[in-house]
Amino acid sequence: MNPPSSAVWPRRLSVLMVEDNRLDAELNEARLAMLDCELELTLVDTEAAFRAQLASKRFDVILSDFMLPTFSGVEALSIARAEAPETPFIFVSGVLGEEHAVEMLKQGATDYVIKQRLQRLPMTVRRAVTEADERRNRIRAESALREYETGFRLLVNALKDYAVISLDRHGRILSWNGAAERLLGFRADDVVGKSAGRLFGADGSGDREVMTSIGIAEHQDSHVRETWMRGRDNEEFFASIVTTAIRNDAGELIGFSKIIRDTTEARRAADALRTAKEEAEAANAAKDRFLAMLS
Repeated sequence: MNPPSSAVWPRRLSVLMVEDNRLDAELNEARLAMLDCELELTLVDTEAAFRAQLASKRFDVILSDFMLPTFSGVEALSIARAEAPETPFIFVSGVLGEEHAVEMLKQGATDYVIKQRLQRLPMTVRRAVTEADERRNRIRAESALREYETGFRLLVNALKDYAVISLDRHGRILSWNGAAERLLGFRADDVVGKSAGRLFGADGSGDREVMTSIGIAEHQDSHVRETWMRGRDNEEFFASIVTTAIRNDAGELIGFSKIIRDTTEARRAADALRTAKEEAEAANAAKDRFLAMLS
């Protein structure tokens, strides 16, 4: 087994040991000293002391004998799972048979080491602590990702003037924000899972439009197009459409986004300005012809 990276393996290992035999505790400590870290060992042998330690600090690992005079490893496991569920729990016992060991694993124990094979203890502790740390990091990362996705979804839904649509690699709609519903007239339930081509025409031209835009975006990362569109109520509007390729960290294509904005007013203003310019140019040309005739 390869040793964990320094970013994962702690410089100081905090161990809570449930053991009533001082000699066995010293043997365990001697084995743990083989680990490449500073050892901080806390020894308890009663339920009250065990609960008090769990309440007072966080431990990297719990080592427990299976049988104690006034307290059992089964009880210790139950308490640990309730009060410190993320902390690895390893049985170190000379009387833990295979049947009991399997049952303890089912109840939440991380692993077990037979005292007659105590040389396995450092490797077992190292693996358990490393896996627990990786699991905590993964949970934190997943939580951060969920928070990011929630924030991003709220941000996208708050955009009032931009319809934001995500597509899979084949042009099928995956998500649809509130602005898309207002602008295009379809509810998310009506379009999610269906081809985005229906937004651009029902005679097959819409599918061609979508496949062309995502094909260009795949090779050029993005594609911009301006065109007239119709919503479900058949009201026409002039749209600016930006199609962007979405890739994962490895650069693999996983889908596309389409951002659609209603630019009808700007288009009509530009058309009016162009018409006025053409009319002025025509008037000037007529005036020039008239003056030429007079001369």
